[in-house]
Amino acid sequence: AGEGVGEMSEAVLGMWEGMSGELGRGEFQMNLVRGEDGLTLMTRCGPDAVLVVLTTPKAKLGLLFLDVKRTAAELARVLA
Repeated sequence: AGEGVGEMSEAVLGMWEGMSGELGRGEFQMNLVRGEDGLTLMTRCGPDAVLVVLTTPKAKLGLLFLDVKRTAAELARVLA
């Protein structure tokens, strides 16, 4: 599952950032895609870094959002 994740994430991030602005939703924060085999969540963790999380279909969204928010903040701090 890891092959090409970086390249795909970069393309998807550009698309979502453009859509967020065009639709008047403000600055991009997070994207969630649900497939039959699990979730893919993408969020910025600084100006030059993106965190991509792949989960099983049974992931609990509330806990996932909390953990991703904390992790992205910590990564942004470390990368700054």
